[in-house]
Amino acid sequence: MLALALFAPALAAANVPTQAAGYAAPQAAGGRAVEPALIWTAAGAAAGAILFSIFYLLKRRVGGFPRNPQWIAPITIMPSKDFPDEGTFPDAPLDPHGPSHH
Repeated sequence: MLALALFAPALAAANVPTQAAGYAAPQAAGGRAVEPALIWTAAGAAAGAILFSIFYLLKRRVGGFPRNPQWIAPITIMPSKDFPDEGTFPDAPLDPHGPSHH
């Protein structure tokens, strides 16, 4: 959405007709205007965001997201210093398909 907002003025400015020195106004690619496509894209994105927000709030109000669920996904935070290294598994057989160490 941010990219659309940033590039829309540049695309619209490129399509502004100029009548300087008797030259014809430049046309957009294929002779089609850019502004209607940008406007409908922005309107569709905004309508989709509003629609999904309404569905989310409706599901929340109906009880689709319980306050105290019976099951919560286990999340383990493990510092990188505690990661297993090669010395952790000294008896492991060499993997013939593993990366070669030359």
